[in-house]
Amino acid sequence: MNSEEGTDADGPEQGIDRDEIYRRAAIEKFREDPGVDEWIERQGAMPWRGIVVKLEEAVSEDAVVNRNSWAYDLVPEALNEVFGKDGWDTEQRPRKSDPSRNTTWVKFKKPKR
Repeated sequence: MNSEEGTDADGPEQGIDRDEIYRRAAIEKFREDPGVDEWIERQGAMPWRGIVVKLEEAVSEDAVVNRNSWAYDLVPEALNEVFGKDGWDTEQRPRKSDPSRNTTWVKFKKPKR
């Protein structure tokens, strides 16, 4: 196994973890988004899907493979970083469009860090 395995040894970007850069940028954009602050102020909570959309919007469509899944998987990391591990929880609420079905909401217990 050579030491360059898994890196792009031909270019100036050698050793750069692009996914990590995109994750950091998306989390920072989420942290600074005034729309998130409005949700927190009005509701004390935000739909999980709404957080996914905010994270998706932070990266271009061609930046990551399957941007929606990438953003969905990033939600817990983003929430832990922005609110702390004990600063949020999830709860199920009836959907407005179909009260017989539930939507996952993130309830904020602590302010942003």
